[in-house]
Amino acid sequence: MQHWVRAELGSVDLGDARREARLRTLVEQLSQQPEGSFGQACPTPADRQGAYRFFSNEAVAPEQILQAHFESSWGRMAGQPLVLVVQDTTSLDYSAHRKTKGLGPVTSEGQGLLVHSALALTEAGEPLGLVHQESWVRDPAEVGKTAARRARPWREKESYKWQRTVEAVGPHQQAGQRLIIIGDRESDVYGLLASPRPAGVELLVRSAQNRKLSQQEGRLHDVMGKGAAGGTMLVEVGRAQERPARTALCQLRYRGITLKPPLHADAGVPPVPVSLWVVVIDEPNPPKAEKPLHWVLLASWPIKSLEQAVQCARWYSRRWLVERYHFVLKSGCRIEQSQLRERVRLERLEAVYAIVAWRLLALTYQARLRPHDCCESVLSRREWQVLYAHHHHRLPAQGEPPPTLGEALVWVAKLGGYWGRKADAPPGVKVVWRGLMRLYGMVEGFSLATNLLSPQAQCDEC
Repeated sequence: MQHWVRAELGSVDLGDARREARLRTLVEQLSQQPEGSFGQACPTPADRQGAYRFFSNEAVAPEQILQAHFESSWGRMAGQPLVLVVQDTTSLDYSAHRKTKGLGPVTSEGQGLLVHSALALTEAGEPLGLVHQESWVRDPAEVGKTAARRARPWREKESYKWQRTVEAVGPHQQAGQRLIIIGDRESDVYGLLASPRPAGVELLVRSAQNRKLSQQEGRLHDVMGKGAAGGTMLVEVGRAQERPARTALCQLRYRGITLKPPLHADAGVPPVPVSLWVVVIDEPNPPKAEKPLHWVLLASWPIKSLEQAVQCARWYSRRWLVERYHFVLKSGCRIEQSQLRERVRLERLEAVYAIVAWRLLALTYQARLRPHDCCESVLSRREWQVLYAHHHHRLPAQGEPPPTLGEALVWVAKLGGYWGRKADAPPGVKVVWRGLMRLYGMVEGFSLATNLLSPQAQCDEC
């Protein structure tokens, strides 16, 4: 078994040693064939039968599957003075599987699950792991009933998912550690902004609502749209579905404000003014046919200098990594192609793939941020030696040190179709996961050949 699987799931507790062993086996097998079906990932009939039994087992809760990974994430966070926790929601669309039971609406006509993930990062952007994840379905009978939703207490609303992340991470905060919880415009919920948090747990939210300010100043976006820029900065804009990655030259404005509580706040939302600091990032001259970058960021800690405003914008720019995580979950692991026919089975499958998706994303960014580390932190000796032999057309010399993490991940990416030219950007997660699939197949072939050509095997053949 791969060493990272043993380490990641060392504390798993499913109430039965056989279930725990099956989970470790599934994580290893699915990580080696993330794009494949069970038939491809599970090589024997016994493996396939064991996988289906595991995902059908009512004694296994999705939360139990993820708990060991959460604990490993907290371990990696220990000693980090500052951790960014980026959160986002995605939908898993199973509209093509009309017979699947227990699903709810995710589009106007489609059905599926909703998944909310909170991913911990270092300040530099290395994924440390999930610290919270939940899934749910919407009630088809409630679609279109806006008035009924408004009457529900905030704790019963879907938007409370943002606050549950705060509640999940707060108890695990280390002494002296700052946690910055980051959300996009959907997380601009007054209940989140107004609710108490532990000391050192801060919010960074992109504003969507043009909220009223205290002292009759007017509204947030109107007030922050005025005044001279306080400075400029370069912002790395991540790649999106119809948008290439680029660097944007932006202007910044920042100041402290106090928000008035809404007149018709949800039941359970503290009806108090909220003092925040605002950082506005504007791109005055975007490339032709590109939408200009415009962020209005709400921070729960003081922003009193240009340096602090720039830092705030850089932290927010890491938020897109949770989108990349969901991309890996859906495109790299192809979870929406699953043929499982019940919601709870799909949720168990998603929990297993959640760990696999983090691993694939983390490998990519570890190589970018710590390229000079030894590759044995992520690849076994046999894996890097096979990779070395494929790249150099020879085995490593006796006593030759392992390649660096940066070198090894470039070689892996080349197996996945990366060209590696001087002008090319660093390899992305897609070519890395494709390269890893090829590498695992090569290692399996090498192991089979070694066993077949061993002296004992040759003797048995004689």
